[in-house]
Amino acid sequence: ARAEHVPAPHARPREAAYACPKASRTRAFYQSRRRTHSRPPSLKFAREAGDGAAQVYRLLAGLLHLGNVRFDVRHADDVDRAAKVSNASAHSLAAAESLLGISMLGRALTSHSVQVHRKQTACCRSCRTLLIIFLAARLVSP
Repeated sequence: ARAEHVPAPHARPREAAYACPKASRTRAFYQSRRRTHSRPPSLKFAREAGDGAAQVYRLLAGLLHLGNVRFDVRHADDVDRAAKVSNASAHSLAAAESLLGISMLGRALTSHSVQVHRKQTACCRSCRTLLIIFLAARLVSP
């Protein structure tokens, strides 16, 4: 005759394991994580913000194009004519002008001399601050 399987005293049936409050909380946590992170956060923001998100993306794209602009030294001794936009990056400047909605950006970038230590970091910080102010105003307004 065949011996009957007797479970160990500490073993619980599968149904009892799922009835455990800790297991159900853990399962609910992982299911909620799957549900909320099914889309990338940027797309979720774009869906909720509507037209404001398009403005933010245009601003970011314009700033990225500005990062591709290179300058050539023209007259080192004259502050107003010290540099010019290189021919290789003229298309990046044109794209940045159209995305940001600024005309004569090349002239504005080359007609004044501003010396800043760690230029890129300073520019990124000021742009980030302005972007945060814009987003905060957008979220607060009804």
